[in-house]
Amino acid sequence: MTRNSYSTEFKQHAVDKVYQRQGRTIADIALDLNVNHPTLKSWTKQTKQQ
Repeated sequence: MTRNSYSTEFKQHAVDKVYQRQGRTIADIALDLNVNHPTLKSWTKQTKQQ
């Protein structure tokens, strides 16, 4: 299994989509972006801590 490396811009775009989700779940957004749900959730938590 390969490990994906995502650019900072992609991560920020993904987190922005979470903040603007309008009733959608993080899992739905992760599926749209082809990212694992826990990964997207982690990026969101990291952004909140900064």
